[in-house]
Amino acid sequence: MDTQEKIKDRILRRAAQTWGYTDSELETSFDPIVALLLEACASELEKISAELNNSRSRIIERLLEIMSPEINTGIIPARSILHLEPIENNFTISLEHQFRCKKTIQNIYDPLQPIVKDIYFGTTLPFILTKAKLDYIAFGNSLYSLKRTIHKDPIAKESRFMKPGSLWLGITCPDGVDKLEKLMFFTDVRNISQREIFYNYLKQAKFYINNQEIPYKEGFNVENYTIDIDAVVNKNYNKINQLYTDVNNFYSDKFLHFTQDIIIKDEVFKVPDELVDLFGSNVTKINDAENVIWIQIQFPEVVINDAFENVMFYINAIPVINKRLLTQNQTIGSFINYIPLASEDIFLDLESINDSRGYQYHIKEFSEGNLDIGDATLRHTGVTRFDERNASELIQYLIELLKDESASFTVIGGDFIDGTIKEINKSIATLEQHIKEKKFTKSNFPYAIIRPKSAAIKNDNDFFTISYWVTNGEEANDMKVGTHLDGIGTSDFNQDSIMLINTSVGGKSRMDTKGKIDSYREALLTRGRIVTFADIKTFCQNHFKFTITGVEIRKGTKIDTSTNKGFVRTIDIILERNLTPDSTITDFEWQYLCDNMLYKLDKVSSNIYPYRLLIK
Repeated sequence: MDTQEKIKDRILRRAAQTWGYTDSELETSFDPIVALLLEACASELEKISAELNNSRSRIIERLLEIMSPEINTGIIPARSILHLEPIENNFTISLEHQFRCKKTIQNIYDPLQPIVKDIYFGTTLPFILTKAKLDYIAFGNSLYSLKRTIHKDPIAKESRFMKPGSLWLGITCPDGVDKLEKLMFFTDVRNISQREIFYNYLKQAKFYINNQEIPYKEGFNVENYTIDIDAVVNKNYNKINQLYTDVNNFYSDKFLHFTQDIIIKDEVFKVPDELVDLFGSNVTKINDAENVIWIQIQFPEVVINDAFENVMFYINAIPVINKRLLTQNQTIGSFINYIPLASEDIFLDLESINDSRGYQYHIKEFSEGNLDIGDATLRHTGVTRFDERNASELIQYLIELLKDESASFTVIGGDFIDGTIKEINKSIATLEQHIKEKKFTKSNFPYAIIRPKSAAIKNDNDFFTISYWVTNGEEANDMKVGTHLDGIGTSDFNQDSIMLINTSVGGKSRMDTKGKIDSYREALLTRGRIVTFADIKTFCQNHFKFTITGVEIRKGTKIDTSTNKGFVRTIDIILERNLTPDSTITDFEWQYLCDNMLYKLDKVSSNIYPYRLLIK
């Protein structure tokens, strides 16, 4: 952008050429009033230049918003795995159940007063939970207690070993439980190098109770893909369902569930002879004190006992995302039919709209002229002359203008003028810091536009109830394993049991212009399909962004994890990680990026060879 001095210099040179002056006479030949006029003109031209640049940026950003898919450029909530125990057996959790924890964020403006932020999580499917608890695990020559959920506490260790590939789970059933419906397990392999091998052989494992095989399936104990006819007809604008599906697909291979119910009878509490022979009284004492069902998992014998050391099994564990449901009641006028959905957090999706007469409104995707009576839609821009973003830009412009004006008044002098100017400067500095602390330029809130059903008989007491989801974006990342949460507005769960068993990852706020350009470049080049090595490279650059400095794609080979194959061909993706201090992320976040990239590649790629990720 041209500065005021450069513009003034060019005007002077052009004037000198027109009037016949040489360059050496520029500074002395003009009248001082002419120099002042030229300086004022240069100042205004500089402001026009700045406005042109800002307009160009806004136009490009708006075009990218239209042309880029929202799922690639929009807000994505953080995800994690939550453990919780219901009060009732075979309880179905609701999508509207909310769990809250607190996160302390460093306050750069006042280090002694850190910011405490409420972070909310909610489930992605109505899972079936059980009142039973997974309290014991045995493998090799060791018996462990899992009563602390995320820790293995040793109970016994013998000199002899059970047969290879054998693992036992002890599930405690409280009194009054008569059936375990579609019991679901979550498996977490903490050693990254063993993940591929373990999950490959987990698909070949067999489950037994009292030597009777129990059929099971990979995935969740409720259907992931469900066709909601009501949503298809009445709610064709729904982003959060896409997020649910994406998160569920990402975690589904780490879950499995029994396809038949376990009927609780006295026979199921029998202690297996293999455990009695190995651990003796250590295991019989457990069943004397509690009702424990022992489930045997028999892996192929190639799975050694050391592999189980880094494996954790959980029941009552479910995928969750960072979301919070807000409800707002408001009336609308006869001529203005929009309601601003203001929140300190980031807007995610619209859930439902009802009015005080009991009508439920159909939520439609915004399009000019398609809003019928009884419909509602969501609009992010263009509702009023100034949205939050434009207002913040005007305030920033006013701050800069007042700075210039206060500087110009110093030529007058005088104690009163000096004091007034100092007060103006202090107020400007306070306003500027307050804007930064409140993150006023962060994002603009959307508007719900409603066409009422009963406009003819509407009165002043009528109101609308709007429910919508918000999220925290990147602020919800890095919530550690073992973080306890509180169930909000519910007594359906044991509050002490609600905790995260995976670090939260994947949350991001809306992309900046550069990120949207990268996303659009990928969409334009690949058209949603990965075919060539160049497509893979473009996909990786957009996925990892600043966390890598280079990508190389080449053909390779590896030893297959199955026992009936040898070497197999692969497509090797070699990443050079960015280790600069400003670009480093946590190891857990990096591992999530790698896992998520392989998951997305498998979904959109047409290559028949498996991908292998290598880090320089």
